[in-house]
Amino acid sequence: MGRAAFHASSNQLYILAPLSFWGATSTGDSVAVNGCCLTLLHTPKNGVGSFFVMEETRKLTALTQLYTFEDCSLIPPDLFSNQENFSIVNLELCLRWGQPLGGHVLSGHVDGIGEVVELVENTDKSWTIWFEVGREPLQVQCEHLTGSKLLTPKGSIAVDGVSLTVNEVVVNVDYVTFRVNITPYTWQVTRLKYAHLGQMVNIEFDRTDEYLTTRSINKSVEENGHSFDNQDEYFMRRAIEVGERGRITAPPNPWVGCVIVNFKGQVIGEGAHMKAGTAHAEVVAVKAAIDGGHPLEGSTIYTTLEPCSHFGRTPPCVDILIQHKIGRVVVAVTDPDTKVNGRGIAELRKANITVSTGVLENEASKSLQPYVHHRTTGFPWVVLKLATSLDGKIAYPTESAQRWISGQAARMDTHRRWRSTSQAILVGASTAALDNPLLTTRSEEANTPHFTQPLRIVVGTDWRKWPLGSNLLDTSIAPTLIFTSEKAFVPSSWEKEHKVEVGLPFNSDLVIFYIYLCVLWG
Repeated sequence: MGRAAFHASSNQLYILAPLSFWGATSTGDSVAVNGCCLTLLHTPKNGVGSFFVMEETRKLTALTQLYTFEDCSLIPPDLFSNQENFSIVNLELCLRWGQPLGGHVLSGHVDGIGEVVELVENTDKSWTIWFEVGREPLQVQCEHLTGSKLLTPKGSIAVDGVSLTVNEVVVNVDYVTFRVNITPYTWQVTRLKYAHLGQMVNIEFDRTDEYLTTRSINKSVEENGHSFDNQDEYFMRRAIEVGERGRITAPPNPWVGCVIVNFKGQVIGEGAHMKAGTAHAEVVAVKAAIDGGHPLEGSTIYTTLEPCSHFGRTPPCVDILIQHKIGRVVVAVTDPDTKVNGRGIAELRKANITVSTGVLENEASKSLQPYVHHRTTGFPWVVLKLATSLDGKIAYPTESAQRWISGQAARMDTHRRWRSTSQAILVGASTAALDNPLLTTRSEEANTPHFTQPLRIVVGTDWRKWPLGSNLLDTSIAPTLIFTSEKAFVPSSWEKEHKVEVGLPFNSDLVIFYIYLCVLWG
């Protein structure tokens, strides 16, 4: 703390503080006086430093309450010899490189003035103080944040430059009150011990998270004809990553990812849809936020696919978002499913929830490409896996001891990247007879909870070369489906004993459509 006196004629504020406080300060350095950032006029002498205070600064802050004098004959430090000739102020030097961060970061740019409306000394010698601030100035000061959101329980605030924790907030029609608790130590070493009812104090809100999550990445970019904040892209990219957790197990449903962010830019919940019939990504993320004790009202949800608005195996996702008063929903891809297709977005907007669409649409569409394809065409997404030699051969001679034309790394990639994310694997009858493949996923992905082996499909007309112990006849490993012609002979035991399903007729378009029905709809 220090002693302060303001000379009205020269607009100079004189501060008396210990020499240890001033240290190596010099002209031009910044010093926070009751939380107001002021510039030092000259290197302090005899423990006294002076600052020029503009009239505008005085009008907008509580510096007007400091002791004011007109007598030019009073020369510091004699000015402070009389107990009535000064005010006690909180002092803080600007943070220097290498110094530890304590409390929270303050800019010294006061947001407004608050008034002390209640003072209570507690039995443990701590103090409780209630402050009142006007709501409208808060809304003006912080762009997209409403006044009530600038103050939040367990958040930080600076009162006359003292970093404090907000314990309670009460939002009224014309003003906001908030409560802080002061430890005995803070009470003794700051000017808060001189607080009284009706006293005006300088208020600065904590913008640390805003600067870190918004300012540092807040550059407008153009994508698909729309302008987006990089903050939206940052969290949507995270939602895409989260959604990939369900890529192996969610089909036939889309592997949606969802991230919930509070008004400070903090992630308070994440969720992915993992399996058809279980909770959707938005519901999982909401539950995670609630379990973590985070309020959801006014938060922003980033989801890779439009929230559903219909009853299926689970209730509509839009209902839970409306129920918890989500403030904004950011969507990457509009769901092409005819049951949704914009209806979810319409329901949210009808409930006065702000909706932004198309954020990272290209990236999210690429992630959801198989789902989007079959919802828009009616056919499954087909991937061709082909291994060839430089001269165009697809296999070694039959008599060769070498089994695979592809290397070990390529085979492992086939299992991890392609088989694990496919719901069916199709080969010809000749390949099935010669190679006797398992057509299963044999990688660590197969140990994923809810994972099921893909449907094994064989197409052809000649089944005479099939070995009796064919792996594809062992349906305890995975189901097998055979497509053949009406004229082809298929042993009856395959269906009766081995539970192999036989489909007719053998036509490429019908095969693909049948796979669509079998794999995507069970």
